[in-house]
Amino acid sequence: MKIWNGLSWILAALVGGAIPVAAQTEQLEATVLDGAGSRAAGGDYQLVTATAQPGGIRTSGAGGTGGLRHHAGFLGAFALRTDLDHDGNGLPDEWDDDNDGDGLGDGAEIAGSDFAAAWGVAAPTDLNAPDSDGDGAGDDHELQAGTDPNDPDSLFTITDVQREGPGARVTWKGRGDGTGYRVLGHDGAYAPPADELDVVVVADPGLGVWHAAEGTWLDPDETAGRHYGVEKQ
Repeated sequence: MKIWNGLSWILAALVGGAIPVAAQTEQLEATVLDGAGSRAAGGDYQLVTATAQPGGIRTSGAGGTGGLRHHAGFLGAFALRTDLDHDGNGLPDEWDDDNDGDGLGDGAEIAGSDFAAAWGVAAPTDLNAPDSDGDGAGDDHELQAGTDPNDPDSLFTITDVQREGPGARVTWKGRGDGTGYRVLGHDGAYAPPADELDVVVVADPGLGVWHAAEGTWLDPDETAGRHYGVEKQ
């Protein structure tokens, strides 16, 4: 249930049900804070003054218009599962709009809408795992790369560097269909490659809706110690 508090939406999970315990039942209810900061439990909450009665929601608005209405004094709902915090940021998943901390909102992960907007392919992902397919490329990385976040064989990565003639051939997998990549290099002791060596456009249409394809580039330079990187444009 969502309650508008004038600033943002508050999730108030009103849980009801009975659990048998030694031939008895226990009613489970959510708790809220009243205007004085004390816990209150029950069904329909209504505030008269800031401290006299529990704050919360009522099921009929002014003039009998119906619907949920916020009243002053309703400070928030308690998290029912404070132990569930998948990204370890100290915010329970119930209150966190990005459970796994991968930069993709929970709603967008459930619907796959970020991928649909960027690549025309809806790709629902696991809102509790930053790398849904476990291939080492996070869901946010795959969104930027245009690869399938639910296929461990679909990711953007260098797959091979082999000596060929005086130079070396660099091979990677990613997207085709006209996707451009910058090939980067650095000579000498290792440092992240940052010097642009060339730009490669992978014209191969690739396979499937993700246009999975292999890219390759032959370095003509005879260099004994060159480190390579590939960056999607």
